[in-house]
Amino acid sequence: MKNSQVLLASAFMMANVAHAQIQPVAIPYLHVRTAADTYVPLTADRAAALPKIVTSQPCVRYNNFWCLKGTHWDGEISAGEQHLAVFSSPVYAARAFAIVITKYYTAYKLKTPHAILSRFILTPACATDRTSAICQDMWARVSQYSASLSDAMGIAADDDCALLRADGSLNAARARLLFRAIAHQESGTTLQINDALIDAGVKAAGMVMR
Repeated sequence: MKNSQVLLASAFMMANVAHAQIQPVAIPYLHVRTAADTYVPLTADRAAALPKIVTSQPCVRYNNFWCLKGTHWDGEISAGEQHLAVFSSPVYAARAFAIVITKYYTAYKLKTPHAILSRFILTPACATDRTSAICQDMWARVSQYSASLSDAMGIAADDDCALLRADGSLNAARARLLFRAIAHQESGTTLQINDALIDAGVKAAGMVMR
C-alpha cells in the first residue's frame, strides 16, 4: 500500500474509533451489569442500550480495558487520546496486560496490590513526589485502587498476589481476579471482562495458565 493510502486508511480507522460504541469484536468478551448487580453476557442489543457515559470512554472504545499506553504492541492499530493504545481486538490488550503484569511480578518483584498499582498508576516523577497536587491525586488513586484490588483478591494491600505457581505458570484463579479488578478500575464496573478474554490474552502472550 502506498504511503498516501496508508495515511488515508489510518485516518479513516481513527475516525471510526473516535465515534464507535462497543465494537462488535469486544462483545463476546464482555458482560454487563444488571439492575440487580449481577452480570450477564453482553449482546448487540444490550450494547446498543448502554448509556453514552459508558460507551464514550476511550478505553472502552479502544478495545483497551486496562487503559494501556501505546507502545507498538501487537495488535495496536494507532494511538488515541492521552496516548492510549487502540487495539484491533481486546485480546491484544489482554495480551499486553499479561506481559506488563508478569514483568512487574518477575523482573521488578512487585508482588502486592499496592506495589503493582504504584508502578501501574504513578508517573516516574510522582514515584518520589507526594507533595504536588497532581502527585497527591495519583497517590490517592494508588490507595483507593489497592484497597479495591485487595478486596477483590481477598488479601491485604501488602500481601503477595500469588500470581505464579512454582513451575512458573500463572495461577488461573488469582490472575483472573487481578485482570478483572484492574479492568474494573480503569474502565468502570458497568462492563466486566470474562474469563475467555483473560485466557485468550494469556495464551497470545505465550504464557501458561492453570
